[in-house]
Amino acid sequence: MARASQWADCCRHACVTVRAYRLQMPDLERKFVKELAADARVLACRFPLPSLRVTREIDEGIDSVWQYDSINTGSNSGGGTETASTSVANNS
Repeated sequence: MARASQWADCCRHACVTVRAYRLQMPDLERKFVKELAADARVLACRFPLPSLRVTREIDEGIDSVWQYDSINTGSNSGGGTETASTSVANNS
């Protein structure tokens, strides 16, 4: 699976759960800010998004989850009501 296709449809949802590698988080943050609906929620597991304001932090260590609400400052206002959950596997 190509990297671009792994995240292609995630921003059409109102709630996105993401478990990715630490180095992928800055790219995902930029995508979420640009493409998510204004009322969207992101749950980041294991690694936080680098510069967004955390709404709630759950647990600690490898079980950490960071919740982000209303992070969009972009122009996409057409988020859905579905929930997306995705993770990225190391294919190397």
